[in-house]
Amino acid sequence: MELDDERIDASRSDADIAAALLDGLDGDQRSAVTAQESLLAVIAGAGSGKTTVLTRRIAYRIAAGVADERHVLVVTFTRQAAGELRRHLHRFGLRSGITAGTFHSIAFALLRQRWADTGRQPMALLRSRTSLLSELANPVGRGQRRSSGAKHHLPGQHNQHGPSGIDVGAVLGEIDWAKARLVTPGRYAAAAKSAGRRPAVASDIVVELFQSYEREKKRRRVVDFDDLLAHCLDELTNDSAFADATRWRYRHLFVDEFQDVNPLQHGLLEAIRGSRPDMCVVGDPRQSIYGWNGSEPALLEQIGEGYPGIRIVRLDRNYRSTPQIVDAASSVLRVGTPAVAGSATTDAGDRHTANDHTAEHEPTAMRADGPVVSWRAAVDEAGEAAIIAETVKRLRSPGSRWGATAVLTRTNAQLNPIAQALTSSGVPVRSSAKWVASEDPEIARLLGDVKSIPDARQLAAWSGDLEEAPIDGIVTPARHALAAEIRTFLSEAGGGRSRTDGRAFLDWRVLAHDDDDPVDGVELLTFHAAKGRQWRSVIVAGVEAGLVPHYTAGTEPQRREEARLLYVACTRAEDALMVTWTQERGGRVTGPSPLIAASAASPDHGLAQLPRPQLPHRHPPKDHNPILDSLQQWRARTARAAALPEAFVCSDDTLAAIAAARPETADDLGHIEGMSPLAVARFGPRILVAVHSATAG
Repeated sequence: MELDDERIDASRSDADIAAALLDGLDGDQRSAVTAQESLLAVIAGAGSGKTTVLTRRIAYRIAAGVADERHVLVVTFTRQAAGELRRHLHRFGLRSGITAGTFHSIAFALLRQRWADTGRQPMALLRSRTSLLSELANPVGRGQRRSSGAKHHLPGQHNQHGPSGIDVGAVLGEIDWAKARLVTPGRYAAAAKSAGRRPAVASDIVVELFQSYEREKKRRRVVDFDDLLAHCLDELTNDSAFADATRWRYRHLFVDEFQDVNPLQHGLLEAIRGSRPDMCVVGDPRQSIYGWNGSEPALLEQIGEGYPGIRIVRLDRNYRSTPQIVDAASSVLRVGTPAVAGSATTDAGDRHTANDHTAEHEPTAMRADGPVVSWRAAVDEAGEAAIIAETVKRLRSPGSRWGATAVLTRTNAQLNPIAQALTSSGVPVRSSAKWVASEDPEIARLLGDVKSIPDARQLAAWSGDLEEAPIDGIVTPARHALAAEIRTFLSEAGGGRSRTDGRAFLDWRVLAHDDDDPVDGVELLTFHAAKGRQWRSVIVAGVEAGLVPHYTAGTEPQRREEARLLYVACTRAEDALMVTWTQERGGRVTGPSPLIAASAASPDHGLAQLPRPQLPHRHPPKDHNPILDSLQQWRARTARAAALPEAFVCSDDTLAAIAAARPETADDLGHIEGMSPLAVARFGPRILVAVHSATAG
């Protein structure tokens, strides 16, 4: 169990409070809380009491008189993390004055105040980036017109998936990556190539839509989340008076999950900090998992170079998980991320980077022994889902919550058969999908009315009216939920420094990302979505070749990140951990991930080596087929060149279908099951050559 904070009597003297803040801490935690240096990095491993140490350091510095709570800024990555920090700080009597929030909420609050002070019309938050980009990707939406019988497409575009045939989600992902790393549309293609990115959409299409997206936002006077950071950074950079005022207001900076900071966020932090050596960052290089989306792990890994003289304190004791779980998770890192030597100075005076994975800094489990980690193989997805459903029911003791167990997978698609199996077994489930109240027509109408409410007093009164029965109906759960959201907004806006009118509430609501669900059920999440969470029992599913590491991880840094991602998933477990994989998925032969192969086969974990199940032949051997032989030879060459498993180039089923159909054109290929438009575009010409050469011979 991780450390928890007891309420501290605020009426006691500062000296007594400071002493009480050290109760229950180990030596390293005390060092982190009491460090006299104002420039501090706390390398806090999974389960090491990170939140306790961060909040106690804030409270300790205030009690010691070296920090003023009215000038403290705490930056987090999620609204939930900010709320948890506030709850910890409230236990120390720190109920007002401290500003805690996400990068985006803090930037937006600064911008709103800035716009008001300079008499500028506020810019609105873009409500749906996907809708805007879809409109721009649609040739009609882009101002073009279809002539009779003609079809207009961007270069390389297919229209099988809607008006444009463009994967809007993939384009948004590339735009997010570029903006996080301060890459402009004109520099995107070169930057993406240099970074080894392999987007699902051609670079020229990304560039064109990126440029159109930026132009259209400016025309409509709307901003997206990353614009909030960029505009705030521009204001701080270009107006010294505004920068000085902001730095006076936020004199003491505390940053959570620093390993996930991207260059844009780091630029904003530095603009707020200025040249003052007053910042405490907390993070763990072992849990750096957002490099694919623009974060820069090197900011923490090489923090001694970026911040000369910074003190580094390490928290290597794990109070959350059993020794068996800690050892299993650590073995993933030993296989997937080799040790690194470096140059930052630690408390012990040795020279290391914050990313040092030597035995000296491996986590130490502080809990008593628990059950062995279970390693389970299944023949296919259905078998894996059945194993998981059976295990989930066995893990739940009478009277306990289903929500004490989570099932984690690398991708969202893997969760579907598991959810179906659990539901069929009578097990309630919770997914990470957010319920959006605005989908209710009544709530959509009410949200339209909120815009005109001018201040906090009237907003509070209006929320009270929501919970009074309307003349022709009853108070629905959605109205109750909306009223509760308004109360939370007004509570968080508390200090009077932020706007609290109806429009500010709508902006806050967009930024909130609140996916809380009161229904008890087994939680189903991806590895990424599980970050920062923990459960009594965790099942990590689909840990197999091609998925973990994901087959798209083509560079060494990407493969190292995949190892860290699996480490994060395993360290979510407190008492019990099960890891599963399949021997076949979607018709492709898989097997255990190389990151777990040794552990899965080791008798030291109380399991005999799992035999490979005998898979039925989906296509019994027939007479020699020269077309199939030619296609198999093409697939083998392509897989070797791309360093991928052959099954990830093209499945056996699809090859057999191509050989049977004998396609002559790309259109013929597009009608074969398993040949997506992207596969036809990438491999079509070479497949047709393979078919033609076999038939011609």
